[in-house]
Order: sequence, then structure tokens, then C-alpha cells
Amino acid sequence: MKKALNPRIIVSLTSYGDRLNTLSICLKSLLNQTKKADKILVYLTDDIKESHLPSSLLELRDRGIEYRFVPLDLKPHKKYYYAMQEFPDDIIVTVDDDVIYYKEMLSELYKTYLKFPKCIVTGRAHEITFNDDGSIKAYDDWNWCSQKYEQPSMKLLATGAGSVLYPPYLLDEKLLFNLDYIKHYITVDDLWLKLVEVLSNVPTVVCSLKIEKMREGIPDTQAQGLFNKNVGKNENDLYLKDLDKEFSLASKILAYENGTEK
Repeated sequence: MKKALNPRIIVSLTSYGDRLNTLSICLKSLLNQTKKADKILVYLTDDIKESHLPSSLLELRDRGIEYRFVPLDLKPHKKYYYAMQEFPDDIIVTVDDDVIYYKEMLSELYKTYLKFPKCIVTGRAHEITFNDDGSIKAYDDWNWCSQKYEQPSMKLLATGAGSVLYPPYLLDEKLLFNLDYIKHYITVDDLWLKLVEVLSNVPTVVCSLKIEKMREGIPDTQAQGLFNKNVGKNENDLYLKDLDKEFSLASKILAYENGTEK
């Protein structure tokens, strides 16, 4: 495994449609972090022109926000797909566009990364739970917002709203950037990334619980989000069955936790 020397911190996110009108609220919270990112990148589809962005976003270019216009609309996958390829030697921190982030978010993620450099670090994770036969329980029956901080586990699934730190060189890039799979799992980036992490033998660790406690949603943005579609209509469970069928996801998670694949 390669080792990065003094990796930079690259914060990456994506946005779309009406969310652009409130995006500056999220971006200002990222600019106001006590630990500063080396870059803050916003990936947008190239049918959006920079000149058409709200003035609230254009004004932030002078404070270091960079807008990248990309050809493929990979939905939520845009927030990691391009940044991880553009900056392979650096730490990528993905965030969601509908959140006001606690000012210590980057600091807390980074402190935990230094303790657990071979883990995915997140401010919020759901703990995957299992039936007696070893199958994964329904998504709604998982232990949401795990309180098990600084305890690495393969059962933890990082969720985007909590912010997620990805150290360089840990994940299988051929799988991570496979567009056929990404397009199939286009609305469930958290589940797809979890699959890549499991197959790469990379566990997840929750950092300080303050990130989740202090996180604020931006008003009037939640109704547009994928949460209602994925959880409300049980699409997460359908995709989990797909992942388990093709990749034996459940058995691999349990094998890792039982020490047979570490």
C-alpha cells in the first residue's frame, strides 16, 4: 500500500437545482472551520454555467471556494468520484450540501484520522444489524446514529450528512470508480461506498459525537433529498439485497468482525 506524505485536506461536495440557492450557507460553515481545508470543491454538472450561479455563490470564489463543472451526472456520487481521482494523494472529506457544519468538524475528523489512519472516519454512522441466520436486517431496524465513537467496526456505515473522511490509498480504485456499478447504485452512494470499503477490508470509525450533536440542517432543503426516496420507499433494502447477492456483503462483514478476514 502506498503512503502519502503530508496529505492535504480536500473537502468535496455536490449540489443541484434549488439547493444552489441555499448552498452558500453550507459553504460558509466549511470556510469557518477552526481547522482549514486546503481546498473546498463543489462539483456541478456542466449544464450549469458558472455565470448562472447565484451571486451568493459567486462571491465565495474570493474566499477560496472552487466550482468544478463535470460531464457526468453521477448524482450524489459526484462528491467523491471526481475529487478522489483528481487528488489521489490527499485526504478527501465529503459533506452534504444541506447541512450547516459544526466549526470543529474538520478538526475532530482529522484528530481521529491520526489515531486510526487505516479507517474511514465519520461524524455519523449507522450500525448494520443482523438476523440470527446472518442476513442483514431491514435498514429501518439498524442502530441509527451509533454512539460507539473511536471504536472501528466493519458494521458501521458512514452517512454523508455527518461528513466522511477518506484517507488516500485505502480503497480498491477499480471497484470504486466502476461506472457501471455506480450508475446501478446511483441513488445509494452510502451503500455503494460501504460495499467498496468491505471488499477493501477498511472499517469505519466514528469520531467525536459533537459533530452529530451540533449538526444543523438547512431549512427547506430536506424535502428534495434522497432520504425520503431511499428510506421512505425502502429502496435501501432493495439495493442491499442486490449487493448481498452479488458480493456476499453480509458474510464478509461478519467474517471481518469475527477476525477471519482482518
